Amino acid sequence: SLTDSGESWITDEWVGFRIFNTTDGSAAMITSNTGTTVTATLSGGTDNDWDTNDSYDISADYDSYGLGYSKSINNIFYNNDDLKYDRTMDLDYYSNNEVVQDYGKHDGGNGASSLTDSGESWTTDEWVDFKVYNITDGSSGVITANTGTTVTATLSGGVDNDWDTDDEYEIRGLNDFWAYNLIGKSGTESIWGRGGASDMYKSWTLQEIEGGAFDDNITFQNNIEGNPLFVDPASLDYHLKQGSPCINTGGHLTTVHANDTGSGLTLKVADARFF
Repeated sequence: SLTDSGESWITDEWVGFRIFNTTDGSAAMITSNTGTTVTATLSGGTDNDWDTNDSYDISADYDSYGLGYSKSINNIFYNNDDLKYDRTMDLDYYSNNEVVQDYGKHDGGNGASSLTDSGESWTTDEWVDFKVYNITDGSSGVITANTGTTVTATLSGGVDNDWDTDDEYEIRGLNDFWAYNLIGKSGTESIWGRGGASDMYKSWTLQEIEGGAFDDNITFQNNIEGNPLFVDPASLDYHLKQGSPCINTGGHLTTVHANDTGSGLTLKVADARFF
């Protein structure tokens, strides 16, 4: 187990996150933690254990993210919604989360200005405006370009701010993101942070919120694409601005309890049962 006597973590707050032994090159999913220790079965490194003065990094894994706060807001829906005065939306705000999108090791030469991972086959420029972290070096930078196997970013904040052979990296989504009535994410879709020109909010698992008992979880495709355009979310004003993709998106849902309700290309969010 890792021990850091200077910490005062909450018991098991890191369960489900990944820990890197950046000195040894090993990593693992955390299974438990105390205020000063972390338990995980390390693999992929030199000796897969902890030695005095080994450096570590704890990062959110693909399906792990921290909740900034959760809030319910009344009377938020309007236009097509003829029952706007008794509608409630549950809103989860995930603050400053950089969800890990990909990770690996640099297999190019020492002192390189770009990351190379010859085992990848990324889409050209799919990572632009995301962040890349050189975990070994302690540096990071915003990605300006990528090919199928390389990532270009100006690194800063580390030891030498470049890439050496076997440096470990993470690519993370940028900034905050919002989820609406979020219970969990679809098993086939990624949760994306803000990534350049378009924000993507899609394929959430949603839950009935309109009075009475909670309904079954239901997954929809393409419920929202784009910034929801809240009036002033920093001041907790989540009313919708003109031009929001949540306004005037269609008629009311008619099938109340079927699990496939609204599962077509467009979710009729004006009904306000699902959002």
